Amino acid sequence: MKNNILSVKIIIGLWILLYLIGRFTDIDKYLCGKGINNIRGQYYRYFTASFLHASLFHVVANSAILYFITIYLDGKLNGVAIALLGIIAGTATNVIFSFSSKNAEKSVGGSVIIFAIIGLMLMMQIICKSYEPFKLGTIYADWTIGAVVIGNIINGQMRCFDFSNIKIHSISFAMGIVMSLIYYALHVIA
Repeated sequence: MKNNILSVKIIIGLWILLYLIGRFTDIDKYLCGKGINNIRGQYYRYFTASFLHASLFHVVANSAILYFITIYLDGKLNGVAIALLGIIAGTATNVIFSFSSKNAEKSVGGSVIIFAIIGLMLMMQIICKSYEPFKLGTIYADWTIGAVVIGNIINGQMRCFDFSNIKIHSISFAMGIVMSLIYYALHVIA
């Protein structure tokens, strides 16, 4: 199944590009998220952390997940709106995570964008009755379920059962729901 959402492909391209740059430079050191006690006024990190990844597995998995889960949104929502919702919710998630994990030395990953989009997809099921329902057994549903299950068991550094994964993904999912409600309140979805 093909995904025609250009903004999704741009985000994936940025993730891959920054991952490759990070293999030859210390870019991660300057752009990763940090806990509020370590951020030292570098608040841009709340935004940039969503575009960095800890390993090749991390960037490949997140890229595939974003590509396949957003197939459901193709033709239902403007690609720019999808990207903005994911990025704004991801940035807000990084801020909240920074305050709840005050001494974190490093936080990276696009899963904050992914889980925000999953929150959006859930809200579309509730709010937008005219859209086709989310169907189990489809490629986007299988990847969404896989992301929720595996993404909360294994983190980007291949550590299993890291509570910080569940924490940041839950915050991101909630932020996706909040952003979706705001988006709907502005009468853009309906």
